[in-house]
Amino acid sequence: MRLSLLALLALAPALIACGEDDEGGTTTAAAPPPAPATSPPATSTAPTSTAGAPDQARLEEALLTEGDLPGDWVAASPSASEPLCGLPPLQEGASRSTSAAFVSDAPPAILSHEVHAYPAGMAEQVMRDVAGAFSDCEEDVGGAAIRLSAAAPPALGDEALAFTGEAVQQGAPRLRVELVLIRRSSLVALVAWSGEQAPERSVLDPILAEADRRLFTLGGA
Repeated sequence: MRLSLLALLALAPALIACGEDDEGGTTTAAAPPPAPATSPPATSTAPTSTAGAPDQARLEEALLTEGDLPGDWVAASPSASEPLCGLPPLQEGASRSTSAAFVSDAPPAILSHEVHAYPAGMAEQVMRDVAGAFSDCEEDVGGAAIRLSAAAPPALGDEALAFTGEAVQQGAPRLRVELVLIRRSSLVALVAWSGEQAPERSVLDPILAEADRRLFTLGGA
């Protein structure tokens, strides 16, 4: 499953460095590093029938923005990673997909948000597949050791899944990882948080609620 986890890992060292000035002080904003040359565009369209799916412009309106995030977050270019836990990318089988990413230096953290529209009945299967694969997953992806386990899901959407874990890569800080998937009808949103510290619930919960609200507005009631 393409969760942009490697992108989070790749951004982390630069993100930490941007949080310090030459004299060891803390700057007020972290400029996002450029996306790798091989990165796909922020949006992608799968070769699946788009009948009944929201058009691409409306789907992109369901993405979180800097204004939805508390504190100093800066938009970054979403990047693809490797399949994870034996699952294909979330985009696979989707009628349309879009994504966004953000970085913060107070505290250092990276947030990615994906929204996928599926043909009728497929979103439910995606959630079942993710629940089975991520509940107890240990995998090495591109030199990063990733461990995930199931966590208590939020009461959002028609159903939601939550996973917590860590990602360790040589030369990079150990990262805490929080993943939440929210399904409304045939729409699935993924919110992925990565940072040296686990997110405060008072910070993450409003972000998840806004991601769910945007799904509802898109038509996933």
